[in-house]
Amino acid sequence: MKKLTAEKCRSRIETLLRLKNIDKISIEGDYHLQAYQIALPVLEQQEHPTDTYRQIENNGWLHWNGEMALPPVKSHVLVEVKRRNGGLIQRQAQEFAWRNSPVKSGTDIIAYRVIENDGREG
Repeated sequence: MKKLTAEKCRSRIETLLRLKNIDKISIEGDYHLQAYQIALPVLEQQEHPTDTYRQIENNGWLHWNGEMALPPVKSHVLVEVKRRNGGLIQRQAQEFAWRNSPVKSGTDIIAYRVIENDGREG
């Protein structure tokens, strides 16, 4: 049996989102899309057991591909995001649109880092 990886999961999500965008997805396909979107962060965590080392190596920054519409951290956590246009903004995670539009925009989030961790964050 072949193992589902984060890369394969991202590919399936991309394919299913394209179908959904042109209204060519079945109800079952939509359920699969939801399942892949739930599974992706788990698979990423399994493949990268902790982001701490990646954050240290990248001055605290973590790449954000925008495939999930949910924040990568709890909504109350203060984060700094890096926009595609180079802009940096600090706010609570819930205040950002974490989705990835098919049309590339200068305001797309391409990376983030946690600014504040009050012990409630995983």
